[in-house]
Amino acid sequence: MQSYCCVYYIIIIKRTQRKAEIRNTYKDKEKKFPQYNIGDQVLIKEHRLSSVEDKETHKLFLIYHGPYTVREVHNNNTVTVNNQGNYHIINFKNVKKYYEDKPEPGESHKNN
Repeated sequence: MQSYCCVYYIIIIKRTQRKAEIRNTYKDKEKKFPQYNIGDQVLIKEHRLSSVEDKETHKLFLIYHGPYTVREVHNNNTVTVNNQGNYHIINFKNVKKYYEDKPEPGESHKNN
């Protein structure tokens, strides 16, 4: 009796894994995954909460902070960033590329 249970269990696990792979390939078919390289400038998403004591509202906080320099790119969708000599491992979902504003030719930075 136990051998039949083990066989059914193995069949169920294989079927579940196969269905999960099909779902993941369908879900990721048109998705663009970010590509980061060592030395890229990135912004990091911070998850701050409102505080009644400090009279701060979360919707007025900055969402992303940075820029930080990518020190290392890992295979598990994480990057290591350099923050003033400290290294932090951050997931891709909390990181986005930093694009520096460049002025148009003939445009000055001064407000007249």
